[in-house]
Order: sequence, then C-alpha cells, then structure tokens
Amino acid sequence: MLKNVLKKLFTNIKLFVPFIVISLIYQIIIVKLDILDFQEGMFIDDVTNSINFALMWKQIFISIIFSLIMVLFLCYVWVLIGKIVKGYEVNHLDTFKDSLNYYPRFIGIDFIFVGIFIAILFLTIVLRMIPVIGIISLIVGLAFFIYIETVLCSTSKGYMIYTDGRIGESMSNGYEIGKKNFWMLLLLGIPEVIIDKILAINCIKTNILAFILVSIANALVELFVAMYAITLCKNYFDEKVIS
Repeated sequence: MLKNVLKKLFTNIKLFVPFIVISLIYQIIIVKLDILDFQEGMFIDDVTNSINFALMWKQIFISIIFSLIMVLFLCYVWVLIGKIVKGYEVNHLDTFKDSLNYYPRFIGIDFIFVGIFIAILFLTIVLRMIPVIGIISLIVGLAFFIYIETVLCSTSKGYMIYTDGRIGESMSNGYEIGKKNFWMLLLLGIPEVIIDKILAINCIKTNILAFILVSIANALVELFVAMYAITLCKNYFDEKVIS
C-alpha cells in the first residue's frame, strides 16, 4: 500500500506545487518574523521590567490569524487529495470552494486535539506536585497523547474528507482505523517530528538553501501522510459498504 500511495503522490505532484510553494513561503514568514515562536521573557518590557500586554496580545492575534489561514489551506489540500484518491478530475477553484464546506469540521477536529492536549497538560502539572506520581503521570500523559494523536488525528480528518462525515462520526471511525494501523501511523509521524526539529535549528534557519530543502521535504511528508490516511479510510469505508 505504501508503494501505491507513493506512486499516486508523485504521479499527481504537479497538483501539489501550489501547496509546496505556499507552505515554503509560510515557513519563511513565521521564521523571519518569529511568528508562533513564544519564548520565555519575550513579552517583558526592558524599561519597566513588566509584561507588555499590548505586545503579547498582538503576537497572539497574529499567530491565530496565521494558524487559521494555514489550516484552511491544509483543508484545501486534504480535499484535493480526497478527490485524487476517489479518482475524480481535479479543478483547483472548485476544490477550494469545496474545502470551505469542510473547513469548520476540519478545524473543529484540531480544536478537540488542542483541548485534549491542554487537559492532559493541566492534569500532568497538578500531579507533578506529588512525588514519584508526578514523574509517572508525566510519562503516562505524554504516552497517552501520542497514542491519541497517532490513532485519531490524520484518520479522523481522512474519514471526514472521504465520506463528508460529521466530526463525531469521523472521529469514531477514524479511531477504529487508527487502532488497526497504529504502528505504521506512528512510524510515519516520526519524520514529521524530526523535520520540525531540524527546521528549528539556527544554522538551518540562517542557511536559505538548507531551509528551503528541509521545508520542501516537510511538505512532501505532510502530503504523503495525508494521502496514506485518506487511502486507509477509503479501504475501510469500501469494506463497510461491501459487508
């Protein structure tokens, strides 16, 4: 299956050129402007040595806007991949219009994962105050979040895109698909984590050629994971229909 997904991806690579280019531009903007980069002490006024709330809220607002725009474009790409997996003829304008219909559900799934992460983080912080149990809770919390994200994130989006399903339905079926393919999905997630870490290295940030190459690799990995997830959902849905 991996071979077939890879072949389908590169057979249709021309369709993904806009995504790769915009993804590259997005990466350059957030790195050069330090958007989404919240560091300790960055909002402390040098003169008054107090928090500059105006700067803080400005940074948060800009980060939210950029994130919402990128999620919309990611939704468009997932809808595009869904059409390719279904064997439909692709028109970029029509695909973008279709993606607007999926966008609220697509971002809704992201919000759910953010909520899960915050809940686990909060619980872990509280339990860390208790000796021994705090360390165990940190390990268990991290392992649980990795498991949930692996079995649910890409598959729930893939099922929603492929079937035009509701969030609850998509996450329920996505979980079933994710459970059956946990190790492969986990393996595919490792390159994404590694590339994100590489992009954060200063020598990569300052070397424009290296930054472009790593960013393109990141975009290709994201495309492959999305196509793999939607293909899994297609196979699962087809089996349900036949049975």
